Amino acid sequence: MSWRPLGVSRRYSSRPSVGDVVAIDHRAWEVTHVIDAIPTAEEEARLNAYRAEYREKHLPYKVSLKRLHGPRHENENSRAEVGYRVPVGAFGAFPQYKDGRVPLCSCHGHPWPCLEAEQQRYAEAELAKAEKALRVLPGCCPACGEVVTHRQKSITFGGPNVSNPLAEGPTYHLRRRCRQGAAEYEEKWVNDEPGRKRSLLTLWCEGTLIVHGDGSGECFGAQGQECPSVYARHRAHVACYYQTHGCGRECSRAGHPGTRLAGRPDDPRAVLR
Repeated sequence: MSWRPLGVSRRYSSRPSVGDVVAIDHRAWEVTHVIDAIPTAEEEARLNAYRAEYREKHLPYKVSLKRLHGPRHENENSRAEVGYRVPVGAFGAFPQYKDGRVPLCSCHGHPWPCLEAEQQRYAEAELAKAEKALRVLPGCCPACGEVVTHRQKSITFGGPNVSNPLAEGPTYHLRRRCRQGAAEYEEKWVNDEPGRKRSLLTLWCEGTLIVHGDGSGECFGAQGQECPSVYARHRAHVACYYQTHGCGRECSRAGHPGTRLAGRPDDPRAVLR
């Protein structure tokens, strides 16, 4: 489940400021320290791709956070603090609560939606889907209930059916109205057995995808994690000219594709090849 906290704004600044209240992993944190980090060799190469006047704004940094609301984090110290290293070029990595006000749940006093509320909602939805899966006929797409023909684009998941133990792995249409159902099944399929890899149906990045004038994209990940693919789903998308520090490639607004990424593969399994 990807957390969507209530009451946050997505800033496109290069880094948070001390005193900001941010939302990370079902918790609200206060930013206590922000310092520059030493770039790695790979990050130095990325920095060199920017114009000299923009490099300082792209520097990696380290941030310390103090938990204000939410359950104890497994990595926090005795002072309820954790640290993150943010790589070169990342911005908007920390969703910020407006004016520092954090909406809390009435059951635990945790940032809303709290983990228990999300788990309950998820369990109810999964039960309804399981009942629906038991009614799907062999050879039919579980999302729409129609027969999947050889001429139609489709995706088949191997192994036992994780939604219906009496059936084989399902085949979904790859048309638009069936993709969400395929993505939901892949999420369960990946979690059911270690080592299974995600396709573009569920591949996710917490970073912000920057789209340039030629339709190419770049993302530097977030929260210490690298971007798995520019074609993965991203927390946010932005045209390069909207960056507060400008575009290092000097892309023009004229003819710019906005946030439409060029070259997106039709087959979501292309990322696995």
